[in-house]
Amino acid sequence: MVLGLYHCTGKPNGKEAAYAAIRSFESRFRDHFGSTRCIDLVQCDLNTEKGKELYHTGELHERVCEKCIGAAVEVVEEMMFLKGGVRS
Repeated sequence: MVLGLYHCTGKPNGKEAAYAAIRSFESRFRDHFGSTRCIDLVQCDLNTEKGKELYHTGELHERVCEKCIGAAVEVVEEMMFLKGGVRS
């Protein structure tokens, strides 16, 4: 959502730029973690009781999700601020 808003708001051809940025983000995230799918990242199905139990007992939120979220924020920050400059 952040990349979409950043690239689309008030810019001609913003939609195309947003799609390109999202593809770039997805590629960078996948290169780092091997997937963008939650089920692959936490290695359990959170739609099942067994998966929910494993998620909690294995502390997957702390071990996996927080790392993925942190990395995602870093990639977005880099894409928006380090390479593209801060938009006024």
